[in-house]
Amino acid sequence: AHRGYPLRYPENTLPGIAAALGCGARYVEVDVQLTADGVPVLFHDATLERLCGVPGAIAGHGLAALSRLSPGAPHYFGGRYADLVIPTLRELVALWRDWPQATLFVEVKAEALARFGIGPVHRAVSEILEPIQERAVLISFDLDLLAAVRGIGWPALGAVVERWSNLEDPRIAPLS
Repeated sequence: AHRGYPLRYPENTLPGIAAALGCGARYVEVDVQLTADGVPVLFHDATLERLCGVPGAIAGHGLAALSRLSPGAPHYFGGRYADLVIPTLRELVALWRDWPQATLFVEVKAEALARFGIGPVHRAVSEILEPIQERAVLISFDLDLLAAVRGIGWPALGAVVERWSNLEDPRIAPLS
């Protein structure tokens, strides 16, 4: 389930993810960025405009400010999900404990890495995912991040590539 159940619920939201799991999904992919105060949250886009209808980026706002925004995708769902908030990764981990048969794919977004750097991002994300790490696959376009996480012994990683030819990158083989 890519970002949950986006045909029925706004992407990367807890109701959408729970609905996908309830329909039988055993693999769910989500996207993670960090707020200005370093809290990992579920959000895909570089800006808040498409889902929240406001300018700016996740990293430009603290969690308290973001909790006043709805990722309800008003252009698609109207006001149906105006009461939703941008979920934290910690909230997703709490939900995930009820689905022991499911595997979570967590894509660490480039926006977070550009703003905070590899070390702070991987520490924040890894710490929160630790209780479910045997069922969590960290994925990213950033191979340096994946190498750093491999260095701390993360059990499952995935390189996201733009082209098949990128699989020839010598940094990918040590990740497996």
